[in-house]
Amino acid sequence: MTMTRKTRRAVLLGVALLLVAGNVWWFSREEPSAQQAFELASTGADRSVPSGEVRSLPRFDAGLREWRVGARAVNDLRDRLETLGVDAGGSPVSGEFLTVALPATATSEDMRRMLLSLVKQDICEVAVVQESDPEVKGGGYRAAIHNILAVRADDGSRLACITRD
Repeated sequence: MTMTRKTRRAVLLGVALLLVAGNVWWFSREEPSAQQAFELASTGADRSVPSGEVRSLPRFDAGLREWRVGARAVNDLRDRLETLGVDAGGSPVSGEFLTVALPATATSEDMRRMLLSLVKQDICEVAVVQESDPEVKGGGYRAAIHNILAVRADDGSRLACITRD
């Protein structure tokens, strides 16, 4: 079977249009959005932390992937959980939370690793004292208490925080 000049031109034009359409699709498609490193929700409550107490708060060493208080490693944080009866507006706050310190040099990846460690210990409410924040009048810090909804695990999966009693 022989192709006429007109048929050959139509086929080549069709192939060229197909290649152009493929390039337009390839370069204009949306990149899949990166999964959030962590998801937090505000409880509406906060905790006042005196400056002198900050040194005794647990800190997560992201390099070693362990919790420390001072120079001592801490395996179980559950004995450090606090209960806050009412928030500043007088509304009741249920559940227990952990107050931790975050160094001024911490990155969002350090925060993700810290929250992942808490989720793995079934601790879903946390007050984070960020040392990069300025102290409030009276010589202390004000740390908002947050619910940890989910954290991106090391394998990329989404790990939801579930409090177990």
